[in-house]
Amino acid sequence: MEKAKQASEAKSLFLATMSHELRTPMNGVLGLAQLIKEQSSEPEIKSQAQTMIDSGQHLVTLLNDILDFSKVEQGKMTLEHVPFSFDSVVQQINGALKPLADNKGLLFEIENQIPNDIDVIGDSSRTRQIMFNLIGNAIKFTETGKVTVSIDYRWSDAQNVVITVKDTGIGIEREKLKAIFSPFEQAELSTTRNYGGTGLGLSIVKQLID
Repeated sequence: MEKAKQASEAKSLFLATMSHELRTPMNGVLGLAQLIKEQSSEPEIKSQAQTMIDSGQHLVTLLNDILDFSKVEQGKMTLEHVPFSFDSVVQQINGALKPLADNKGLLFEIENQIPNDIDVIGDSSRTRQIMFNLIGNAIKFTETGKVTVSIDYRWSDAQNVVITVKDTGIGIEREKLKAIFSPFEQAELSTTRNYGGTGLGLSIVKQLID
């Protein structure tokens, strides 16, 4: 057990170090690609530079997932407990994810039942990360129909905020529900081929919520 624990810690440290080190040169590549896009007047070069930017941003997202997962595993993930407005979180999510839904022809709605004059206590950035993962998955795995998000608060339930994400996508078989919250697991082997991803997103969500 001691050897297994040491091996797990070594793996987590390696993943954290590699993802951190890879982000630095990746940011340089993204900066240069953005510069090429802005300075070029050729439509084809602009298009190629945008492809570089999109691919680079996708890679940075994957690296962030690995870094966050490593932090959680090592017990280094700390959560803030400060007042914030849920409306500001909703605006950021809507601005970032609605265009993705629009591109797929999906109806995307966020129903925020928390009044603007009420602040909640917690970690706004991690709350946003959880919602990005859940809603991003919903959009990714939905080809037609809609994705709806409802946000409500229950005073009778220890004053908790309740976030619900619904979609008309491919769904998940009941016997595979537990597996998708495990690290590097996805519902099907074909999921990675067809949709991409590390299989870490939902694992990070679950551990943050826990």
